[in-house]
Amino acid sequence: MGQLETSFPETLNAIVIRISNMDYSIIICSFNPDDRLLLRCLEAVRLLDKRGIGVETIVVDNNSVPPLAERPYVRHFLNNSPDTRLVPAKEQGLVNARIAGIGAAQGQWALFLDDDNEVEPTYLQELHELRRRHPSVGAWGPGHVEVEFTDGIANGLEGLAYHIFQGKKIRFTEFASIRNWQPCYPFGTGLAMCMDILKPYVSWVKGGELSATGRKGATLASGEDIQMVMLCVREGLAAGQSPRLGVAHLIPAKRANLQYMGRLAFGSNLDFHAAIAELIPEYREEWAPQPQTAFKFGFKVIKRYGSWLWNATPAKKIKLATYIGSMASLYGIHRKQLPKCVNFVIDRLKLR
Repeated sequence: MGQLETSFPETLNAIVIRISNMDYSIIICSFNPDDRLLLRCLEAVRLLDKRGIGVETIVVDNNSVPPLAERPYVRHFLNNSPDTRLVPAKEQGLVNARIAGIGAAQGQWALFLDDDNEVEPTYLQELHELRRRHPSVGAWGPGHVEVEFTDGIANGLEGLAYHIFQGKKIRFTEFASIRNWQPCYPFGTGLAMCMDILKPYVSWVKGGELSATGRKGATLASGEDIQMVMLCVREGLAAGQSPRLGVAHLIPAKRANLQYMGRLAFGSNLDFHAAIAELIPEYREEWAPQPQTAFKFGFKVIKRYGSWLWNATPAKKIKLATYIGSMASLYGIHRKQLPKCVNFVIDRLKLR
Protein backbone atom coordinates (compact mmCIF):
# COMPACT_ATOMS: atom_id res chain seq x y z
CA MET A 1 0.00 0.00 0.00
CA GLY A 2 1.26 3.49 -0.73
CA GLN A 3 1.31 6.52 1.47
CA LEU A 4 -1.56 8.92 2.18
CA GLU A 5 -1.10 12.20 4.00
CA THR A 6 -3.36 15.07 4.86
CA SER A 7 -2.03 18.60 4.45
CA PHE A 8 -0.43 19.89 7.65
CA PRO A 9 -1.89 22.98 9.32
CA GLU A 10 0.20 25.57 11.15
CA THR A 11 -0.60 23.84 14.42
CA LEU A 12 -0.85 20.13 15.09
CA ASN A 13 -4.38 20.11 16.47
CA ALA A 14 -5.71 18.34 13.39
CA ILE A 15 -5.46 14.57 13.10
CA VAL A 16 -2.77 13.45 10.70
CA ILE A 17 -3.52 10.36 8.64
CA ARG A 18 -0.53 8.39 7.45
CA ILE A 19 -0.49 4.97 5.78
CA SER A 20 2.85 3.53 4.73
CA ASN A 21 4.51 0.15 4.28
CA MET A 22 7.90 1.73 4.98
CA ASP A 23 8.60 1.61 8.70
CA TYR A 24 11.83 3.61 8.87
CA SER A 25 13.73 6.13 6.82
CA ILE A 26 17.39 6.24 7.87
CA ILE A 27 18.60 9.77 7.06
CA ILE A 28 22.38 10.25 7.00
CA CYS A 29 23.42 13.90 6.64
CA SER A 30 26.97 14.64 5.53
CA PHE A 31 29.16 17.63 4.73
CA ASN A 32 32.81 17.11 3.79
CA PRO A 33 33.03 13.87 5.79
CA ASP A 34 36.08 12.03 7.00
CA ASP A 35 35.90 9.12 4.55
CA ARG A 36 36.99 6.62 7.19
CA LEU A 37 34.08 7.57 9.42
CA LEU A 38 31.39 7.76 6.76
CA LEU A 39 32.49 4.35 5.47
CA ARG A 40 32.00 2.90 8.95
CA CYS A 41 28.62 4.64 9.25
CA LEU A 42 27.41 3.16 5.94
CA GLU A 43 28.76 -0.28 6.76
CA ALA A 44 26.94 -0.24 10.12
CA VAL A 45 23.70 0.68 8.33
CA ARG A 46 24.25 -2.17 5.86
CA LEU A 47 24.67 -4.61 8.74
CA LEU A 48 21.52 -3.54 10.60
CA ASP A 49 19.11 -6.34 11.37
CA LYS A 50 16.15 -5.40 9.16
CA ARG A 51 14.18 -8.64 9.33
CA GLY A 52 10.44 -7.99 9.18
CA ILE A 53 10.96 -4.22 8.97
CA GLY A 54 10.54 -1.92 5.95
CA VAL A 55 13.65 0.29 5.76
CA GLU A 56 15.00 2.85 3.32
CA THR A 57 18.26 4.78 3.54
CA ILE A 58 18.63 8.38 2.39
CA VAL A 59 22.14 9.83 2.21
CA VAL A 60 22.01 13.63 2.12
CA ASP A 61 24.98 15.47 0.59
CA ASN A 62 25.14 19.04 1.91
CA ASN A 63 27.63 20.41 -0.66
CA SER A 64 30.56 18.12 0.08
CA VAL A 65 33.78 18.59 -1.90
CA PRO A 66 34.29 16.24 -3.64
CA PRO A 67 30.60 15.31 -3.88
CA LEU A 68 29.59 12.08 -2.16
CA ALA A 69 28.47 10.67 -5.52
CA GLU A 70 32.10 10.75 -6.68
CA ARG A 71 33.42 8.70 -3.77
CA PRO A 72 33.77 5.00 -4.67
CA TYR A 73 32.67 3.59 -1.31
CA VAL A 74 29.50 5.73 -1.36
CA ARG A 75 28.68 4.58 -4.90
CA HIS A 76 29.27 0.98 -3.83
CA PHE A 77 26.88 1.40 -0.90
CA LEU A 78 24.19 2.99 -3.07
CA ASN A 79 24.53 0.37 -5.81
CA ASN A 80 24.50 -2.62 -3.48
CA SER A 81 21.95 -1.65 -0.84
CA PRO A 82 18.19 -1.88 -1.49
CA ASP A 83 15.93 1.15 -1.08
CA THR A 84 18.86 3.56 -0.90
CA ARG A 85 19.07 7.06 -2.40
CA LEU A 86 21.45 10.00 -2.53
CA VAL A 87 19.71 13.35 -2.06
CA PRO A 88 21.39 16.75 -2.49
CA ALA A 89 20.80 19.63 -0.05
CA LYS A 90 22.02 22.80 -1.74
CA GLU A 91 21.27 25.20 1.12
CA GLN A 92 24.06 24.90 3.68
CA GLY A 93 23.42 23.74 7.23
CA LEU A 94 22.41 20.63 9.15
CA VAL A 95 18.78 21.73 9.46
CA ASN A 96 18.54 22.17 5.69
CA ALA A 97 20.11 18.76 5.13
CA ARG A 98 17.64 17.13 7.49
CA ILE A 99 14.74 18.93 5.83
CA ALA A 100 15.88 17.55 2.47
CA GLY A 101 16.01 14.07 3.96
CA ILE A 102 12.59 14.39 5.57
CA GLY A 103 11.14 15.62 2.29
CA ALA A 104 12.42 12.53 0.49
CA ALA A 105 11.44 10.08 3.21
CA GLN A 106 8.60 7.54 2.95
CA GLY A 107 8.92 5.97 6.40
CA GLN A 108 6.59 6.31 9.36
CA TRP A 109 9.63 7.11 11.51
CA ALA A 110 12.99 8.69 10.71
CA LEU A 111 16.32 7.66 12.21
CA PHE A 112 18.87 10.48 11.96
CA LEU A 113 22.54 9.62 11.75
CA ASP A 114 25.51 11.91 11.29
CA ASP A 115 28.40 10.72 9.18
CA ASP A 116 30.37 9.96 12.36
CA ASN A 117 27.76 7.64 13.90
CA GLU A 118 28.06 3.85 13.95
CA VAL A 119 24.85 2.17 15.10
CA GLU A 120 24.71 -1.25 16.71
CA PRO A 121 23.28 -4.02 14.47
CA THR A 122 20.19 -4.44 16.69
CA TYR A 123 19.23 -0.73 16.67
CA LEU A 124 16.16 -0.99 14.44
CA GLN A 125 14.82 -4.17 16.03
CA GLU A 126 15.16 -2.65 19.50
CA LEU A 127 13.59 0.62 18.33
CA HIS A 128 10.71 -1.32 16.80
CA GLU A 129 10.11 -3.12 20.10
CA LEU A 130 10.29 0.13 22.09
CA ARG A 131 7.66 1.63 19.81
CA ARG A 132 5.42 -1.40 20.36
CA ARG A 133 5.76 -1.25 24.13
CA HIS A 134 5.50 2.54 24.46
CA PRO A 135 3.24 3.93 21.72
CA SER A 136 2.95 7.31 23.49
CA VAL A 137 6.65 8.05 22.90
CA GLY A 138 7.31 10.01 19.71
CA ALA A 139 11.09 10.40 19.97
CA TRP A 140 13.74 7.91 21.05
CA GLY A 141 17.49 8.21 21.47
CA PRO A 142 20.29 5.87 22.50
CA GLY A 143 20.97 5.27 26.17
CA HIS A 144 24.39 3.89 25.30
CA VAL A 145 26.71 6.21 23.37
CA GLU A 146 30.30 5.05 23.13
CA VAL A 147 32.75 7.82 22.25
CA GLU A 148 35.62 6.48 20.16
CA PHE A 149 38.64 8.66 19.45
CA THR A 150 39.72 7.20 16.15
CA ASP A 151 43.14 8.89 16.17
CA GLY A 152 43.62 8.97 19.92
CA ILE A 153 43.34 11.97 22.23
CA ALA A 154 45.74 13.94 24.42
CA ASN A 155 46.14 12.99 28.07
CA GLY A 156 43.75 14.87 30.32
CA LEU A 157 41.10 15.46 27.66
CA GLU A 158 39.33 12.11 27.39
CA GLY A 159 37.05 12.52 30.41
CA LEU A 160 35.97 16.00 29.34
CA ALA A 161 35.54 14.93 25.74
CA TYR A 162 33.36 11.94 26.68
CA HIS A 163 30.61 14.23 27.99
CA ILE A 164 31.03 16.95 25.36
CA PHE A 165 30.56 14.37 22.60
CA GLN A 166 27.38 13.01 24.26
CA GLY A 167 28.87 9.87 25.77
CA LYS A 168 26.49 8.04 28.10
CA LYS A 169 25.60 4.62 29.49
CA ILE A 170 22.28 4.56 31.33
CA ARG A 171 20.79 1.47 32.96
CA PHE A 172 17.06 1.87 32.41
CA THR A 173 14.65 2.94 29.71
CA GLU A 174 13.20 6.34 30.65
CA PHE A 175 10.91 8.89 29.03
CA ALA A 176 8.81 11.90 29.93
CA SER A 177 6.42 14.47 28.50
CA ILE A 178 7.24 17.64 30.43
CA ARG A 179 7.36 21.08 28.80
CA ASN A 180 10.90 21.73 29.98
CA TRP A 181 14.08 19.92 28.97
CA GLN A 182 14.56 16.68 30.91
CA PRO A 183 17.72 14.56 31.37
CA CYS A 184 16.02 11.68 29.56
CA TYR A 185 15.29 13.69 26.41
CA PRO A 186 17.49 12.60 23.49
CA PHE A 187 19.99 14.71 21.59
CA GLY A 188 20.87 14.30 17.92
CA THR A 189 23.15 11.26 17.93
CA GLY A 190 20.95 8.36 16.82
CA LEU A 191 17.72 10.34 17.25
CA ALA A 192 14.60 8.54 15.97
CA MET A 193 11.32 10.42 15.57
CA CYS A 194 7.77 9.96 14.40
CA MET A 195 7.35 11.42 10.91
CA ASP A 196 3.98 12.91 11.87
CA ILE A 197 5.93 15.34 14.05
CA LEU A 198 8.78 15.91 11.61
CA LYS A 199 6.61 16.99 8.69
CA PRO A 200 5.07 19.88 10.67
CA TYR A 201 8.54 20.68 12.05
CA VAL A 202 9.65 21.31 8.47
CA SER A 203 6.69 23.65 7.94
CA TRP A 204 7.54 25.59 11.10
CA VAL A 205 11.18 26.00 10.02
CA LYS A 206 10.27 27.08 6.50
CA GLY A 207 7.72 29.51 7.92
CA GLY A 208 10.40 31.19 10.03
CA GLU A 209 8.84 30.19 13.36
CA LEU A 210 11.87 28.14 14.40
CA SER A 211 15.32 29.66 14.05
CA ALA A 212 17.82 27.03 15.27
CA THR A 213 20.03 26.19 12.28
CA GLY A 214 22.31 23.52 13.69
CA ARG A 215 25.87 23.20 12.46
CA LYS A 216 26.45 25.37 9.44
CA GLY A 217 29.84 25.45 7.78
CA ALA A 218 32.42 26.13 10.48
CA THR A 219 29.89 27.17 13.13
CA LEU A 220 29.03 24.77 15.96
CA ALA A 221 25.62 26.14 16.89
CA SER A 222 22.99 23.61 17.85
CA GLY A 223 19.40 23.68 19.04
CA GLU A 224 17.66 21.97 16.14
CA ASP A 225 17.59 18.62 17.95
CA ILE A 226 16.12 20.31 21.01
CA GLN A 227 13.39 21.91 18.92
CA MET A 228 12.49 18.64 17.21
CA VAL A 229 12.14 16.89 20.57
CA MET A 230 10.30 19.78 22.25
CA LEU A 231 7.81 19.96 19.37
CA CYS A 232 7.09 16.29 20.05
CA VAL A 233 6.51 17.05 23.75
CA ARG A 234 4.48 20.18 22.96
CA GLU A 235 2.03 18.02 21.04
CA GLY A 236 1.46 15.64 23.95
CA LEU A 237 3.87 12.83 23.08
CA ALA A 238 6.75 11.67 25.24
CA ALA A 239 10.47 11.55 24.45
CA GLY A 240 13.06 9.27 25.94
CA GLN A 241 16.14 7.11 25.75
CA SER A 242 16.93 3.46 26.27
CA PRO A 243 20.06 1.37 26.89
CA ARG A 244 18.65 -1.01 24.31
CA LEU A 245 19.70 1.54 21.68
CA GLY A 246 23.45 1.83 21.17
CA VAL A 247 25.65 3.91 18.90
CA ALA A 248 29.34 4.78 18.66
CA HIS A 249 30.25 8.44 18.16
CA LEU A 250 33.48 8.49 16.15
CA ILE A 251 35.74 11.47 16.88
CA PRO A 252 38.79 12.10 14.64
CA ALA A 253 41.88 14.12 15.54
CA LYS A 254 40.56 17.39 14.11
CA ARG A 255 37.82 17.39 16.77
CA ALA A 256 39.61 15.63 19.62
CA ASN A 257 41.35 18.80 20.77
CA LEU A 258 40.72 21.51 23.34
CA GLN A 259 40.06 24.32 20.86
CA TYR A 260 37.26 22.43 19.10
CA MET A 261 35.83 21.17 22.37
CA GLY A 262 35.66 24.70 23.77
CA ARG A 263 33.80 25.93 20.69
CA LEU A 264 31.42 22.98 20.91
CA ALA A 265 30.73 23.57 24.63
CA PHE A 266 29.96 27.22 23.89
CA GLY A 267 27.87 26.58 20.75
CA SER A 268 25.80 23.75 22.19
CA ASN A 269 24.76 25.94 25.14
CA LEU A 270 24.31 29.19 23.22
CA ASP A 271 21.04 28.17 21.54
CA PHE A 272 19.64 26.00 24.33
CA HIS A 273 17.15 28.35 26.01
CA ALA A 274 16.11 30.10 22.79
CA ALA A 275 15.39 26.76 21.12
CA ILE A 276 12.91 25.84 23.86
CA ALA A 277 11.40 29.31 24.24
CA GLU A 278 10.39 29.43 20.57
CA LEU A 279 8.19 26.35 21.08
CA ILE A 280 7.04 26.62 24.70
CA PRO A 281 5.40 30.04 25.23
CA GLU A 282 5.57 29.91 29.03
CA TYR A 283 9.20 28.77 29.16
CA ARG A 284 10.82 32.18 29.53
CA GLU A 285 8.69 33.19 32.52
CA GLU A 286 8.01 29.86 34.22
CA TRP A 287 10.99 27.60 33.53
CA ALA A 288 14.09 29.48 32.41
CA PRO A 289 16.43 30.82 35.10
CA GLN A 290 16.71 34.58 35.34
CA PRO A 291 19.90 35.94 33.73
CA GLN A 292 22.50 37.44 36.00
CA THR A 293 22.98 41.19 35.96
CA ALA A 294 25.47 42.53 33.42
CA PHE A 295 27.85 43.47 36.23
CA LYS A 296 27.72 40.05 37.90
CA PHE A 297 27.95 38.18 34.58
CA GLY A 298 30.88 40.26 33.36
CA PHE A 299 32.67 40.07 36.73
CA LYS A 300 32.39 36.25 36.84
CA VAL A 301 33.61 35.87 33.26
CA ILE A 302 36.64 38.09 33.79
CA LYS A 303 37.45 36.38 37.10
CA ARG A 304 37.25 32.91 35.56
CA TYR A 305 39.16 34.02 32.50
CA GLY A 306 41.92 35.39 34.72
CA SER A 307 42.00 32.12 36.66
CA TRP A 308 42.35 30.22 33.40
CA LEU A 309 45.19 32.48 32.24
CA TRP A 310 46.98 31.85 35.55
CA ASN A 311 46.48 28.08 35.40
CA ALA A 312 45.27 27.08 31.94
CA THR A 313 43.78 23.65 32.58
CA PRO A 314 41.43 22.10 29.99
CA ALA A 315 38.63 21.75 32.55
CA LYS A 316 38.70 25.47 33.34
CA LYS A 317 38.37 26.42 29.69
CA ILE A 318 35.47 24.02 29.08
CA LYS A 319 33.64 25.19 32.20
CA LEU A 320 34.12 28.82 31.20
CA ALA A 321 32.93 28.21 27.64
CA THR A 322 29.88 26.33 28.96
CA TYR A 323 29.05 29.07 31.46
CA ILE A 324 29.34 31.86 28.88
CA GLY A 325 27.23 29.96 26.33
CA SER A 326 24.49 29.15 28.83
CA MET A 327 24.25 32.68 30.26
CA ALA A 328 24.43 34.23 26.78
CA SER A 329 21.48 32.02 25.82
CA LEU A 330 19.46 33.45 28.72
CA TYR A 331 20.45 36.98 27.68
CA GLY A 332 19.16 36.15 24.21
CA ILE A 333 15.65 35.11 25.26
CA HIS A 334 15.40 38.20 27.50
CA ARG A 335 16.65 40.40 24.63
CA LYS A 336 19.63 41.72 26.56
CA GLN A 337 22.97 42.76 25.12
CA LEU A 338 26.04 40.86 26.27
CA PRO A 339 28.51 42.91 28.32
CA LYS A 340 31.48 44.09 26.26
CA CYS A 341 33.91 42.26 28.51
CA VAL A 342 32.07 38.98 27.80
CA ASN A 343 32.36 39.51 24.04
CA PHE A 344 36.05 40.25 24.60
CA VAL A 345 36.59 36.90 26.34
CA ILE A 346 34.56 35.05 23.69
CA ASP A 347 36.86 36.50 21.04
CA ARG A 348 40.03 35.82 23.02
CA LEU A 349 39.05 32.21 23.55
CA LYS A 350 37.99 31.91 19.86
CA LEU A 351 34.67 30.37 20.81
CA ARG A 352 32.79 31.71 17.79
